[in-house]
Amino acid sequence: MKKLLVFLAFLGVLMEQATTFNGSANFVNETMKDIVVYGSARLKDSSFTAVKVYGSTTCDTVKIKGKLNVSGSCNAEHLECQQLSISGSAHVKSIQVHGATEFFGSCSIDASEFNKSLNVDGSCTMANTTVYGKACIFGAAHFSDCTLNSLKIACKEAYFSHTTLKDIHVAAAESSLTLFGFKIKNDTHQTLYIEKGSVIEGDIVFEKGEGKIIVSGGSVIKGKVINGVIVQK
Repeated sequence: MKKLLVFLAFLGVLMEQATTFNGSANFVNETMKDIVVYGSARLKDSSFTAVKVYGSTTCDTVKIKGKLNVSGSCNAEHLECQQLSISGSAHVKSIQVHGATEFFGSCSIDASEFNKSLNVDGSCTMANTTVYGKACIFGAAHFSDCTLNSLKIACKEAYFSHTTLKDIHVAAAESSLTLFGFKIKNDTHQTLYIEKGSVIEGDIVFEKGEGKIIVSGGSVIKGKVINGVIVQK
């Protein structure tokens, strides 16, 4: 009896393992559990439990109960998933992520919704998007017609157009240049452009100081500006 129970448990583990695909894979009108693809993948009109791809990925009208993890470039539209991680350039539109999201690389985001945290290590362009959790972006950023909670950003310049935020923390962004084989640290001044009726409900804090905020188009900062100056245009 004991041996039978061990065998049944082992069989259950095998059944829960992901299905693996080697080479490019195409999924259309599929309903599957966990899959792992070693190569490019195209997912369309399908649902999965979890997806991991080591290669470029295209998603169109896809629902994933768990996590989508892509090591490569990704283009996604009408995607819904629990968690999202992309290591590579990403272009997403009309997606909804219920849990944590992370982009390692430049990303373009449009008409999307993130219910938890959003982390971007690279430049980011965002439009018509809502982020309910905290957003952390380490790279240049442009926001248009967005609603965000707290934002932590590290970059030289960031643009906010018709966008509402709870507060902004600007982390130090230092660059370096190489001269005759030696790296010389070059401290950058940081500037935020608050434009076209944008509203910052709370404070804007520059971690390092010497920050500048260019305010125009009837935009409003309701909180304090710490370690920075405001220039009205």
